Amino acid sequence: MKNKYLKVQFFIVLFLLVIPPVLRGPGESAAGFSPQIRLGVVIQLVSAVFLFFQNRISSRIEDENERRKERLRVTFRTSYWWALTLGFLMIVYAFIELTCIILDLNQYMVRKPFFDNTPMNWACTAILLAVSAFYEETLYRQYMPETLMEIIPKKGKATALVSEILSVTLFALAHRYMGFVPVINALISGAILRFSYKKTESIYAGFIAHFTYNALLVVLAALSP
Repeated sequence: MKNKYLKVQFFIVLFLLVIPPVLRGPGESAAGFSPQIRLGVVIQLVSAVFLFFQNRISSRIEDENERRKERLRVTFRTSYWWALTLGFLMIVYAFIELTCIILDLNQYMVRKPFFDNTPMNWACTAILLAVSAFYEETLYRQYMPETLMEIIPKKGKATALVSEILSVTLFALAHRYMGFVPVINALISGAILRFSYKKTESIYAGFIAHFTYNALLVVLAALSP
């Protein structure tokens, strides 16, 4: 892809998809916690699909047997890193929750009211969680850091570091509407998910871990008194 087009596309994505959630203040509504599928969710899905296929690393193996072996290796690697990533995400969540209890930091978190316990609401929530996880993994783990490293003229370790830090920070700030503590959680979790992407060269492990993590948190919220 031509560098000039990539720069134009990057700034369009930045101003239309990345900056708006950063500007959303604490307490403002977030579609990801409402059991309603709105236009914004559809836009997220379409954008994520486009960016995913644009940046996907295609296999160049032509031999069918080798391709089958490669699929098995990818499946094993994805399963391994999914489990490992999910484990680390849950450890971070447990540590932050425990810290909030000990230091009484709940005032820095926005606890959203839960939805009515109906099959339709649960089905819509599952769809929303899947779309949200796929969108965020594509945008913040695949597109942002990889594209930044492409469009910044000077290559090297410093460029890679800036790209990684900026992408993780923007992902964390996109959670400002939930409060200060979730931003810290998102900062650490974003780094873990990006590491998973780097190890697998794919969003699959991170996407499944991200979706499972969010689903577990929703279930825990539903079961809590």
